[in-house]
Amino acid sequence: AKRILLGNWFTQAYYWDFAYTTLFDAIKDIKENERIKKLFEFYGTSNFEEVLTRLKDMDFFSKIYSFDGTPAKQDYEQIQDSLAKAILAVHPEKTTVIPETNKKNCLGFLQTFDSIFTVNYDLLVYWVLLHDTGEWKFWDYFNRDENTPREYCEYFQDGSHSKKHV
Repeated sequence: AKRILLGNWFTQAYYWDFAYTTLFDAIKDIKENERIKKLFEFYGTSNFEEVLTRLKDMDFFSKIYSFDGTPAKQDYEQIQDSLAKAILAVHPEKTTVIPETNKKNCLGFLQTFDSIFTVNYDLLVYWVLLHDTGEWKFWDYFNRDENTPREYCEYFQDGSHSKKHV
């Protein structure tokens, strides 16, 4: 069986506005927190996941070395909330925003696989699969019966995952 794991680059190829820098630029509250601002500057990144990983490590270190990790936990939660707000702000409201050629090219690429796994936060992979107007290889969960093939798309976040039948 041919499988693929999709990351943020797939989303960016499909819809460039979903880049880390665009997400970072979309939020304001996080930039007002000096500690958080310094973290992004120190690591030289606009990648939320990278900074969240560093803060998660800080929580671990605070327990081992017995120091107060509360500010790091608070910043972790604020960055998570800000990421969710940024996704809402940047994510297109409708599939019509995305050029038809992008949809067709992505669909053609995905149809060469038997299973799709993604670590993306967005609905764009799902939207590509819904764009299929021919023989559906991947099925929407709600339109499936017991005879429908069980190809699926899996979404992974924070070390856990859930199956989304599409």
